[in-house]
Amino acid sequence: MEIGPLKRISQYAIVLTQSRLGKFFYTAGGLAFGGPSSCFNGLNWVTLIIALSRSLQLLTPENEMKNTTLCVLFSMVFVPMAFGQESAGQIQALKPEIQTAKWAEKWWMPRHEQKLKELKEMEKVDLLFIGDSITHGFESGGKAVWDKFYAPRKAFNIGYSGDRTEHVIWRLQNGEVEGISPKLAVIMIGTNNTGHRKDPPKHTAAGIQKIIEELQSRLENTKILLLGIFPRDEKPDGQYRVINDGVNRLIKGYASEEKGIYFLDISNRFLDKDGKLGKSIMPDLLHPNAKGYAIWAEAIEPTVEKLMGS
Repeated sequence: MEIGPLKRISQYAIVLTQSRLGKFFYTAGGLAFGGPSSCFNGLNWVTLIIALSRSLQLLTPENEMKNTTLCVLFSMVFVPMAFGQESAGQIQALKPEIQTAKWAEKWWMPRHEQKLKELKEMEKVDLLFIGDSITHGFESGGKAVWDKFYAPRKAFNIGYSGDRTEHVIWRLQNGEVEGISPKLAVIMIGTNNTGHRKDPPKHTAAGIQKIIEELQSRLENTKILLLGIFPRDEKPDGQYRVINDGVNRLIKGYASEEKGIYFLDISNRFLDKDGKLGKSIMPDLLHPNAKGYAIWAEAIEPTVEKLMGS
């Protein structure tokens, strides 16, 4: 009995996903694009399966139109299942939630409520900073730098110590940018996804992309300056440094002048000629001191001035 074209294609694809060649594509996709789901899905899989089917003479001029449609359906449904493609619901970095760390329970929600109050009291916000403890630190170790560079620009700081991407998403969805229209929003987030969970770069990058989407849905006229995650660990091969570098390679691709998104990586400004991070700038190899905040502000100032028009 003759095997139908769809069954033959399905059988071949199953063999492919279990073969050395399939595993090679899986690995290569992960290394080059941050995960197999980024590399071999949708039309990429359609093209691959149709090409293989033609080479095996499974598709003929008489049945190609009909069975190409079947290839499309197969690629979109069965291939992601075979490769374990992750859904957004499986990525913690995308799930909006409040900070639940024990050490933050007493101050995190009160800070959120205080920021909502400050927002209502501000007549105008022209510059917005969004981030974690590194941005939060503009209110302590970096205060002199903030007062010099940003306070005169009607700036608003919504950096929270310990925050990961999912916490920022929650905060944006719960009023922290309501009723304002800044000229520019500066985002630097993700190092806690790395440090607390060792999230894969593609997960953190997905969380950052979601933050951008949340911002753009609420602040239609605001330009976005997306900063690369700052370096951590003393040496370039430190495990956290490597993960952050991987995130930066992915989020660099989010830049789009047409969409008003600009990317800037100032990591090298904190490093010596050998790529080492010094404690004279970040004493704990993570958080800048006053000198580090000055380096940060001076490094982004030309871009901030250009994007804000002042």
